[in-house]
Amino acid sequence: MIVEWALNGHLMSIFSLVALYLAMLFVLKKYANFIELIKKIKLIAPLIFMFIFNTLFTGVILFIVSEKSFSFNVLFMIIALLVVFILEIKRYKKQKVITSYNYLSQVEFIDFATKVYILDILIFALIYLTNF
Repeated sequence: MIVEWALNGHLMSIFSLVALYLAMLFVLKKYANFIELIKKIKLIAPLIFMFIFNTLFTGVILFIVSEKSFSFNVLFMIIALLVVFILEIKRYKKQKVITSYNYLSQVEFIDFATKVYILDILIFALIYLTNF
């Protein structure tokens, strides 16, 4: 019963994270004004970091209570979550240095952020398909 709760919590945090990435893709495509776009991203970005760490935390709890041995799937999930975290940090660093008058940097950031969010969604889909 505890394993089911841990698994449900872990899946809920993953699905919430994917929903936030889909919301971010929508925000990137919806807003033409870069200032409004950055305001929305700054509003949603802390939630993304919270759910990344929530996914890590629930994954550790699930690993402990399920009493399974360390396997390739667990290693793959850890590496994938680290890649997602590093990509999110890179996106944040790229966002921070963009000025409101540099149009080329804004377009590059939107392209980069779109690629990052799509890659993150694909990573979580691959993990889901390989484990369930």
